[in-house]
Amino acid sequence: MQFGFQVTLTKNQLDQLITRAIEEGIGDWCVIDKANKASRNNMYTVPIQIIDIETNQEHLITRSKLLRGIRDSLMDFPYVLDTQAGFNLSIDKLTKEDIDEIIQIAAFKEMKYGFI
Repeated sequence: MQFGFQVTLTKNQLDQLITRAIEEGIGDWCVIDKANKASRNNMYTVPIQIIDIETNQEHLITRSKLLRGIRDSLMDFPYVLDTQAGFNLSIDKLTKEDIDEIIQIAAFKEMKYGFI
């Protein structure tokens, strides 16, 4: 069985996701090296630079990597989909663990360290 759907994501929602990741913590597997604030909404925006604490390797989280992280992990947290008008992602419903998973998949293409 196979199915598909499109999820609506705005630039503001991506900024909200990055801001939550930075302010609420990504997990103890990395530190945030560089982050940019968007002037239009006073939230953080992509790209952000993180450093893997275990390997000391830098990873740049770009918009396309963040979208891949969302795409590849979305089935793990379907409760964040707002289906009132299509499929919209409710960033405020994401848990810290959900955000950590998105960022890890954006950085490594997989869950490398488990959850927070």
